[in-house]
Amino acid sequence: MIHFSCGWPQSNHMRAFRINATRPSITFCGLHFKMSKQMSWGDRRIIKEEIITEYKISYLEIIISEKIEEVLTRVLKGSQSLQQEEFKRYASGLKEDLFESSKLKQEQINHNEKLLDIGELAAKFTVSKQTVHNWIKRRIITGKKMGKGRFFSVREVEESLEKKGFRHRS
Repeated sequence: MIHFSCGWPQSNHMRAFRINATRPSITFCGLHFKMSKQMSWGDRRIIKEEIITEYKISYLEIIISEKIEEVLTRVLKGSQSLQQEEFKRYASGLKEDLFESSKLKQEQINHNEKLLDIGELAAKFTVSKQTVHNWIKRRIITGKKMGKGRFFSVREVEESLEKKGFRHRS
């Protein structure tokens, strides 16, 4: 059994999930996800990252709604009026949480982007596998290492090649 834990900044909330190495399944916060035996470990890792990202977004949405509820309750009570500084502090915290939530949603969109292995990347850019290996060795491009293989986002590779001044055919 492999254990991982995941925490969020400025909070004491920690959640853990387990991946069962012998049977293809993930248990995350009490939810059990069965996976197909035909899935590669890279695919399982991507699913795990998507589950974590979705959970972070849900967590932030709960925190945001609690802050809004707290501010409205204090304002509507009337017996405790919010000081202007205190209201600004709540508002700035709320803005930070909203920004973090939108940032995580953007990351989730990026996670859904198809990743290519070295062979597929070489075919996409009409270069040899050795050229791709040379780009990696010279740190022109970087990819995500999953299991024994490396996987690349086409968009990130194109940006890296343009930034380094390489011309390519796609």
